[in-house]
Amino acid sequence: MSRRADRPTGFTLIETLVALTVLAIALSAVLPAVRAVIAGQGRLEDRSFAQWVAMNALAELQTAPDPPTAGERTGTEQMAGRTWAWHARVTARAEVPLLMVEVSVRHPGDGAPIARVRGYLGGP
Repeated sequence: MSRRADRPTGFTLIETLVALTVLAIALSAVLPAVRAVIAGQGRLEDRSFAQWVAMNALAELQTAPDPPTAGERTGTEQMAGRTWAWHARVTARAEVPLLMVEVSVRHPGDGAPIARVRGYLGGP
């Protein structure tokens, strides 16, 4: 008769605890990376929506029946269930008959712009 048939099979308690310890250490190392990816995804989503809001504001100025005059304009727009504040600065270019339009977008109440778009319009 073989002695192998008499031996119990399976993991011992110590082997199981060592495996769980290794798994816990590995997961604790991966968790910060997962958090960083999730935070980066949120910032990327904000920048994408802000870019679309800026392009929409610029397109509205470009397609207006009358060209805008030099100066500043502000407004808000709803996109993706959020309110976005935009600020447009229209500047006359002395060297060419063009108006430069720079639109920046931020969350209302926030300081730094999330996105900026620059475009040019035919001047008066």
